[in-house]
Amino acid sequence: MGELLLASILGIGGDVSATSMQVMIAMSGDAEVRSVVYECEGVEPFAVKYLNSNPNFLAIVPVGGADLIFVNVLSGSGARYVAGSFEWSTSGSDASFSDLQHPDSAPVACLERVETP
Repeated sequence: MGELLLASILGIGGDVSATSMQVMIAMSGDAEVRSVVYECEGVEPFAVKYLNSNPNFLAIVPVGGADLIFVNVLSGSGARYVAGSFEWSTSGSDASFSDLQHPDSAPVACLERVETP
């Protein structure tokens, strides 16, 4: 059984350098860690890290200068991850980002960047 160290600097209530958190997750069997680069409307390309080991399915998404840990929740199709009021959804190479505190705002549409040789 391997272990994966998730290290995330989270700014809680002020100075980002003042607070850090480490979470240890035991990953076994067919554990997968991968990084996917996305291009979204009006935003510079960014990488999302996916950590998958049944029963834990996580996505680390950069939001507002911090890496937030999103957890996978029930979805009709594709994958849906949430962290606080934020939602990250994927289906194939399409993705979208929403702030559920602003339901009248349209989700930001994203596409997985495909590197072709």
